[in-house]
Amino acid sequence: MIEDRPELIAAVGPLLAGRKAIEQQVGDLDRKVLKLTRYDTQVPRFMTAPGVGPITALCFKATIDDPTRFKRSRNVGAYVGLTTRHHSSGEVDWPGRISKCGDAMLRTYLFEAANVLLTRVPKWSALKAWGIRTPAERAERWRNIIGPVFQAIWPLDVELQTSVTTFKLVQLLRATGDAFPEAAGIILPFIRPEEKQAHATVYSIAQAPIEFFQAAPSKVLDLLAAVVGDPPPGSVHMLGGALSRLKEAAPDLVHTRKFQKLQTYASPHV
Repeated sequence: MIEDRPELIAAVGPLLAGRKAIEQQVGDLDRKVLKLTRYDTQVPRFMTAPGVGPITALCFKATIDDPTRFKRSRNVGAYVGLTTRHHSSGEVDWPGRISKCGDAMLRTYLFEAANVLLTRVPKWSALKAWGIRTPAERAERWRNIIGPVFQAIWPLDVELQTSVTTFKLVQLLRATGDAFPEAAGIILPFIRPEEKQAHATVYSIAQAPIEFFQAAPSKVLDLLAAVVGDPPPGSVHMLGGALSRLKEAAPDLVHTRKFQKLQTYASPHV
């Protein structure tokens, strides 16, 4: 295309030569990586997992090194920073985001492998089925399996319902993801108001990701009302933050009587 354009040859020629040299170097590095995988007994086993290529497999082996260092396989997730952080204080214990400790490169490669498995690998597998489960399937699972079991085993006695159990139930709801609307309908009747000055559950709701509020805003409003109960006006810390997140997700709820009543309970200091 540029043979008859000497002015373009002078400008583009060096760029094309540089690109060709880079492609040759990339090809050489790819061949070296593939050669490393052939002379290793473990790396080919890693590559049998859908979505895992030679680079991810080599990075995993280099990071883990001696697997006997780990007493349990689940400890590996914590080692590479894929387990959730926990904030614990007295009766409070809520999960946060992944810790991101350890090797950031391996976490990146594992994320890319998971994305390839879900979006580009055509072959079906149990692992892919677990990752690609639809929201409707998760909701049906709650409706037909988890919900009835929960209702059968959870105690109905009010005396057994404490701030600790309320907090744990809310953590369970936070972990339901797309199935939150179904799960909330099952769990909400079992939630009792927190004790005075014990607002860890409200704080946990306020710190939830925005997707939690967007999944079913009216259910989140019902949840806040159940957790808060009927406290003195202006006494519930972090309730204002939770209501702000809810307002962001569903502005129309601001005009409801329940939302306005909760606003009167919110502490003006937070």
